[in-house]
Amino acid sequence: MSLFIVFLWLPLLFLLIQLLFYKSSIRYLPFLNTLLCLILLALLLLLYQYLSQEVLQASLIAPMPVDISFKLDQLNWLICLFCILVWLASSLYSIYFMKADSLNKVKRYQIFSTLNLYAILLIFLSSNMITFFIFFELLLIVSYVLIIHYQTQESFAAGIRYLFFQIIGGLMLLFAVILTYTVLETTEFVPGGYEQLTSNPFFSLIFWFFVIGFSIKAGLFPVHIWLPEAHPAAPAPASALLSGMVIKTGTFGIMRVFLELFGIQNIIGRTDIFILIFLSIFTMFWGSAIAIGQGHIKRILAYSSVSQMGYIVLGTAFLSPFALLGSLLHTLGHSLVKSLLFLSAGSIVNDTGKADISSIDGYGYKNPFVFTVFTIGALSIIGFPLFINFISKWTLGVGFMEAYQLNYFPFWLFIIALSVLLLSSILNATYYVPILIRGWFYPSRDHSIPIKLKTPQIFSLAMLAVLIVSLGIFAQPLIEISMQALSAVIPFAYYTSPF
Repeated sequence: MSLFIVFLWLPLLFLLIQLLFYKSSIRYLPFLNTLLCLILLALLLLLYQYLSQEVLQASLIAPMPVDISFKLDQLNWLICLFCILVWLASSLYSIYFMKADSLNKVKRYQIFSTLNLYAILLIFLSSNMITFFIFFELLLIVSYVLIIHYQTQESFAAGIRYLFFQIIGGLMLLFAVILTYTVLETTEFVPGGYEQLTSNPFFSLIFWFFVIGFSIKAGLFPVHIWLPEAHPAAPAPASALLSGMVIKTGTFGIMRVFLELFGIQNIIGRTDIFILIFLSIFTMFWGSAIAIGQGHIKRILAYSSVSQMGYIVLGTAFLSPFALLGSLLHTLGHSLVKSLLFLSAGSIVNDTGKADISSIDGYGYKNPFVFTVFTIGALSIIGFPLFINFISKWTLGVGFMEAYQLNYFPFWLFIIALSVLLLSSILNATYYVPILIRGWFYPSRDHSIPIKLKTPQIFSLAMLAVLIVSLGIFAQPLIEISMQALSAVIPFAYYTSPF
């Protein structure tokens, strides 16, 4: 318990240090985020040994009329682990990436990066919906600062659009929380949820307030409009965080509400679920289809993220144990892959001075390391075997079949979902493979000497690439840990393994 409290308070201590040394040299402040991530990672690994015996619970502050409390179970332990890994990679990369920025901009970025990490960890660790909502709204403010980092007309426009949509999403969640509390007189997350909530006449209203509020953060169609503007406007390390973890708070929120407020067994067969499935299917197709027509590399990656959020929400909406497992694995895999793609794309743009895909011609020969790790990320997101996203997409397909065999959904819906899963992967290849061909096989238009990456940047990219490949080849430990995390809220009875 004391170790968990240290874990909760440590980012606040680092924030205080960053503020106290705000006027210090630029050399030291950027390393504090990296050090924080390393300590949090060590603490989280030490905490895992206690989770087989109990769920750890704690309050960040003294008891209040509103319960601000947290719990650490195997599910949020796993997603916190990947969150810290993504932050570690981005923090390492940002140390030298922003060397051309002013001192004040760098310091502001580092402080708000820590605030974003803290808000997201507290969202994942929330033990009730009120706590979740409070830090979900805090994330709106602190992530806005990352988007407007460059303080250009483009970044301010993207920031305003982001704020507009997120405020609407926050209001939706506020209404959902109020209605939930009115019905239950609690918002505590409990395994299996509350039948009293799903049997209430106003349940459909509560359902869509939650889903729309979370979908705006996740970038699900048709409330995805802010996302393709925010990612290109932000610096590469911030884009990696936005796509790698910030939008995952939305998909994780949907999963958490389904598992521990509604209860999977209470929402099977409801019309609301069918509508969400079709929205997710269209998001998968729409994001990939729009990405094909983009010429700006970061906009391609942004629309790709929209499509991938469709995968995750579709897995959650199919409700079967392996569909939920596929959704969780895709959440974890996408966090690593899209972080790698945005960071490596940032190196390409920084090196060539252009974000148009024509600038990639021959870049594989100019800077083979950067383009190799970009290739690893692209092949993984397409779903090639031996990469982590192949495992998650395969598991999603097994989950769709399991849902049909459990009579959750009719055969025709299973066929549509599986077909769109395959079609979306083909569309992924349609916009990623030409980029890879241009980089490896086209003659270079730029004969300048490439910008040499610093050791922290190389380590950051290499770490993500190694994780993506190793978790694709040696996937069984991750699958077992993920199944164990989900088994507390939904039993794995029909299948015991996706392979």
